[in-house]
Amino acid sequence: MKSIFLFFFIFFNFISLTVNSREIEIKSSYTMSYEPGFFFKKPKSEDIDKALLKIKENMWQSYTSSFSDAKMKQYLRVESQIVPEIDKFFTSLSVVDVNVKSELKTFTVYARGKINDTAVNARLSFLSKAGQTASGNGSPFTFIFISKQAEKVIDFKNLNFNNQYVERKSADYSFKASNPSFIDTAITNILSTAGFEVISYSDIVIQCGGPELSEISQNIVENESMTSDVRREVINAVKKCDIDYFALGTLDIGIKSTIDSNQGRELTVSVQSQVWDIQSKLPRVIASIGPLTSTVYEKDDLTAIKKALLDPSESAARNIVDQLNAKNIN
Repeated sequence: MKSIFLFFFIFFNFISLTVNSREIEIKSSYTMSYEPGFFFKKPKSEDIDKALLKIKENMWQSYTSSFSDAKMKQYLRVESQIVPEIDKFFTSLSVVDVNVKSELKTFTVYARGKINDTAVNARLSFLSKAGQTASGNGSPFTFIFISKQAEKVIDFKNLNFNNQYVERKSADYSFKASNPSFIDTAITNILSTAGFEVISYSDIVIQCGGPELSEISQNIVENESMTSDVRREVINAVKKCDIDYFALGTLDIGIKSTIDSNQGRELTVSVQSQVWDIQSKLPRVIASIGPLTSTVYEKDDLTAIKKALLDPSESAARNIVDQLNAKNIN
C-alpha cells in the first residue's frame, strides 16, 4: 500500500479568514393545510409535528447545500447511510411562531434549529476510506507551521503644509518567524480524528534529512516564500522516506496599526494550501484549499494572533481531509 505524506507547510505574512462554525444555526418555515374541528379552530399538535418534520428535512437540505464540492462528493457517496440518522445531528429544534389563517385552513410554522457540524464531519470521516482503515495502515501526514509577522514597521511619510493629514508613501518591514505549538496540536487533532497517521516533520528530518525548521523559517523570512533550492531539499527528503504526497500552504496574518477603542486591534488572516502528488517527475495538484479569510479584534496582539490562527489552521485541515476523502485517498 502506498503511503501518503502530507507535508503541510503554512507560512504567515500579511492579509485576511472565514471562521467555520462548529454548530450551524438554521431558520426555516413550512406552510400546510389542516382541518379545523367544530369547537377547536386551530391546528392540532399532530399537525404541528408534521410541519416540524418537513422543516427538519428543509433545514438538513439547506445545511448540506453549503458543503464544498469535495465534501458534497463525499456526502453523496454515503447519503443513504446518513439521512436516516439526521436526528442525532440536531442539537436543538424549536418553534418560533405559528401563523394560522383559518379562512384558508392553512398554517405556517416558523422554527429555528442547530446542527452539530462537528458530529457530521466525524460521521463522514468514519465512513471514509481513511476512517475505516486500521490504525497504522492509514496515510502518514507531516506538516510544518511557520508563522511570519511584522516585528518592526518604519513608515516614510509626508505632512501637508498645515499638518492636517499624513500621506503614507512607503514602509519598510522587518519580520520574525516561529513555529506555534498550539497550531500543530490543532491540526494533528483533526487529521488523527479523520483516520490519518500524523508524523512530525522533525522525525522526517532525523530519518531522511531535509532542511531543519529553523532553516525553513529563515529562508521564508529572507525571501518571502520558500526558495526553489530549499523546496527541492524538502521534496528529496520526502521521497527518501517513501512519501507520495506533499502539501504546501500559506497562512498570512496582518495587524492594523490603528486600534478601535471599543473592539481593540484588528487582525486579519488568510490561508491557502495545495496538496501535490510527487510520485512522478512533475508534481500534480490533487487538492487545493482557500483562500479562507477571517478577522478578529482583541486588546493585545498576542491574544488576537492565537485566536485568529487556530480557526484558519483547523479550517485548512478539514478542507484537506474533505478533498482527499472525496478522492478515496487514505
